[in-house]
Amino acid sequence: MAEEQISPMKDFLITYIMPLKCYEHLFLRLHLTHGPCVKIVLSKILSMWMLGELIAPLIQIWVVVRRGSAEGLSLVSVVLQLLAISSHTAACILHKFPIGAYGESVFMLVQFVLLLFLIQYYKGKTITGCVLLFVYSSLMYLLTSALTPEVVVMAMQEWSILIITSSQLIQAGCNLNSGSTGQLSGASAFLVFLASLGHTFRSTQESLSLLSQAHVLSTCCSLLLLMQILIYRKTPTSRETPKRKKEE
Repeated sequence: MAEEQISPMKDFLITYIMPLKCYEHLFLRLHLTHGPCVKIVLSKILSMWMLGELIAPLIQIWVVVRRGSAEGLSLVSVVLQLLAISSHTAACILHKFPIGAYGESVFMLVQFVLLLFLIQYYKGKTITGCVLLFVYSSLMYLLTSALTPEVVVMAMQEWSILIITSSQLIQAGCNLNSGSTGQLSGASAFLVFLASLGHTFRSTQESLSLLSQAHVLSTCCSLLLLMQILIYRKTPTSRETPKRKKEE
């Protein structure tokens, strides 16, 4: 009976988390310090965490739409994140990779484009938002056409992690100046932080290069944003303050 109850969990672990040999080492022999198996398990778990990055912008969009406000979200920060994702997508298109190789990037790209428009829309600048969409579409066309040298696109892709880090620092600076994180989603920031940990672990396992150091810096910035949300979560936004005054 015990084996029948455990077997579903065993099947799940062997299928998604670890090979059979690692299951035997960690669960049957209780060899919990088996280096190779521990690395495999950590790599699998962190890879699952990285999937959360795909829906992080979607959660932020839901928060903005539900509250009818994009207060606290830095437009420059969103533009930089969109630029980083676009460079990766453009590089994949130029190399004629199958859509399956960069489908997640396209999904995130669409989310950030929508978030970019919503920031302007809820500021009462719908026309400006439409103009930004047109400008971005034109830029994306240039990046994926023969008009832009491949060297430029590849350079943008190599610098994408630093572009993302810059966007995080800009958002953190915006939070610090306003003393509030506004409508910044805690769940979204948490998923991005977990994904950053996954990218950092994977890059440091391959080599201790400048890229891995950049991922470490990005993880620190993600943690900073998450801490700001926790610190400022009780701080009322500018829309909530007048309501509280009226109640008083």
